Amino acid sequence: MKSKMGRIALKVTGITLLSVFCLLAIAPVVYATDLPSSTPTIESFNAYRNVLETGDFLLIVYENTPYTGTPDRAYSQSFVWRLESVDGTTDYAFTTGYSYDNSGWGYNVVAFYFDAADVVSIIGADYWEKAYKVQLSGTPAAYDDPPTYTYTVGVSDYSALTDTDEVKTAVANRIMEIAADLDNKWGVAAAYSLIYSGEVGEVLSIYGQSFFRGAIYGVQAMAPSIFSVSISNVNVDDRTWTTTYTTELESQYTGTYFEEALTEGEGFFDVSYNMFGIVIILVLCAFTLVGNWMIAGGNLWKGTIEANGIAVVGARLAMIPFGEFALIVALCWLFISAKTWKLI
Repeated sequence: MKSKMGRIALKVTGITLLSVFCLLAIAPVVYATDLPSSTPTIESFNAYRNVLETGDFLLIVYENTPYTGTPDRAYSQSFVWRLESVDGTTDYAFTTGYSYDNSGWGYNVVAFYFDAADVVSIIGADYWEKAYKVQLSGTPAAYDDPPTYTYTVGVSDYSALTDTDEVKTAVANRIMEIAADLDNKWGVAAAYSLIYSGEVGEVLSIYGQSFFRGAIYGVQAMAPSIFSVSISNVNVDDRTWTTTYTTELESQYTGTYFEEALTEGEGFFDVSYNMFGIVIILVLCAFTLVGNWMIAGGNLWKGTIEANGIAVVGARLAMIPFGEFALIVALCWLFISAKTWKLI
């Protein structure tokens, strides 16, 4: 009886130990993150409106959350930034720092952007020059007792500009200032600078573009001038085609003896257009072609380019209408394309 009870106790003990081992194996590992080495600071707030559209709102936060040594957890996993109401009771938006240099710790940039519709629905139409609270708070995943730091946006942090083009220029200038300061604060080597000095002036380098596009969502549209390549819509009216130039060419001989010659040519062929001029130009072109064949020989298309020059001069002198001139040009273009692709 005792032997049987001992075996049962041994089985129960084994099952218990196995269960504890399994629970420990599947339990998440919690890494505690040390507090910042000193109190995080705000280097600057910069608030803009009418950046992409009338009535929108952009707040750029240049901050420093110092951390001594190499952190085990990225900054974006350890802290969250919140934009709050003036009394600090309502959260308008939240974001995290971009993990670029030193996993995001130290000097960094975060931003809050609201389009015009979100400004009205989330903040309110009377949103400008308010003393909003900006809060930096630790995440429960990183801290058992998450720290909280609160800052206030001042009236002097708001830009007085309202014209969209001027606002974009101001945003671009401020970003370039921050980029230059980060080069210094991060101790970036010249080969990895956030700024590139090119033929068109200073713009963000590929490293600067990588950082700021991660830190400020949509920055390429907000500050297109500091990107070496920008995409924009060109709004132009459809061109209205007229015969003004052709008419002016035809009237250039008014009151001269040449006008009488053109009139006699139209009467000779019994037409209402300058058939005589067309015949002269075509004869000259044919003479040029035949001359090339006789002198240089070879391909029958030889001399086409030279004949094209005669057609250009004839069109300018109103001796050949632009329709016929375009036909000659098209034939020359076909020849060039055929020669380029070795079809003839």
